[in-house]
Amino acid sequence: MSKKSICLKQWEIPGILDGSKTLIVRPVTPQPPKLENITLRPIIQGKEIQFWGIWTTPICDADCRYQPGDVLLGRESWDCMPPDPDSSLWGIAYAADGFQRWIEMSPSFRPMLYSPARWRSPVTMPTEAARIKLAVSEVRVLRVQELTEEECMAIGIKNPANDGYNWGRFASQWDVDYLKCPKYEMNQWAIVAEIERMI
Repeated sequence: MSKKSICLKQWEIPGILDGSKTLIVRPVTPQPPKLENITLRPIIQGKEIQFWGIWTTPICDADCRYQPGDVLLGRESWDCMPPDPDSSLWGIAYAADGFQRWIEMSPSFRPMLYSPARWRSPVTMPTEAARIKLAVSEVRVLRVQELTEEECMAIGIKNPANDGYNWGRFASQWDVDYLKCPKYEMNQWAIVAEIERMI
């Protein structure tokens, strides 16, 4: 079992907390090159994703950031309050739902080193402050346009109208989340991890 950090999108957290989100999807980095008339086959080998074509060796490797058995510590937008003078516990607040708790932090915790703006970036969240732990049970690689309607719902896309347009909402969210990447219509390769929240 390996513990790893993952920065969670604000919209992903409600689904994790209520148990409806069971898939995490992230772009493969780096993306394999585009080849004319060549169908690539992704094969996960340990911590690498190998992309095979018609040759006897893979054309490129990419990082497989998650593996079955991993525990992901969810980082999210947060803020901290001065420690309780009687107990030395720090107050941690979470932007997604406003939840607050008091926890013990490591002696090296120095919040003044972080941005004073509320809310603080998930990147700056110490692992001790993470309230979300996710167990990874399965990992696969596919193109984002191969995701089904049901999988888009499992990713956490909310569809109050239940109009069968989950993939369209996911496509829009993908483009918002990854502005520096090619758009959904470019059909990027993605890592899909099946997750379960650990209580």
